Amino acid sequence: KKSIRTTTFGEVVRDDSQWFQYRFVEKEAPKSVQLGESFYIDFGNYYVGNLSFEMREVDQYPDAPVKVHLKFAENLYELMSDYDTYEGTLPGSWLQQETVYIDEPSVIKLPRRYAFRYLKVTVDPTGYFRSPVGFCNFEIEATTSADFSVYKELDSTPKLNAIDKVSCHTLENCMQ
Repeated sequence: KKSIRTTTFGEVVRDDSQWFQYRFVEKEAPKSVQLGESFYIDFGNYYVGNLSFEMREVDQYPDAPVKVHLKFAENLYELMSDYDTYEGTLPGSWLQQETVYIDEPSVIKLPRRYAFRYLKVTVDPTGYFRSPVGFCNFEIEATTSADFSVYKELDSTPKLNAIDKVSCHTLENCMQ
């Protein structure tokens, strides 16, 4: 297991010149989030593991549960796709998303394991509570059954070493 924390927040911008038609533009983490607002996080690489984060009060203590939608994605195209219109052969329950109800400011640890690089966090617009809330300390507890203590770097070119590194990371994510 290893912990991956992020401070890379941003927005997703449509850009047809990019491979998946979107690009991630880094920006400062939101200090607070109102009902109906979203923000995006890039963990910098693809990981498999359990997400945890903290919700904190901003102006006043929430007097009603806060409903938060989390959408996990391996790439930006997936992140920006509308899961409500999904018509594939894979059961929709496999789409990586979660809705959590947070009763009070606290650390939230999701029990399910997800495979993702990007995360979209949306505070549900239909909630009763009207004050802004804050989110911080996003962390993935990455898991694998792979034993990399025996790994030896190739005695090769930088390009082959880079390919080997990506291959080993993929293997690490697939061994659960």
